[in-house]
Amino acid sequence: MPLTTSHYALWVFHANSVTVGFKKMDRFVYGCAAILLGAKLSDNLRRLDDIISVSRKLVKKTSGK
Repeated sequence: MPLTTSHYALWVFHANSVTVGFKKMDRFVYGCAAILLGAKLSDNLRRLDDIISVSRKLVKKTSGK
């Protein structure tokens, strides 16, 4: 993923997490949405299925299942 995509995703995540907070949202779902929107903003389109599959792998890895 190009650096601009990561920057856009971080910007989207940070801009909205400041106002909403982590108690009201799932951070993995919100992170996936931020990556998808960041990819769209930087014209580096990623398939939603790819983002979801990577997030599922991360959730399994962090939960130990």
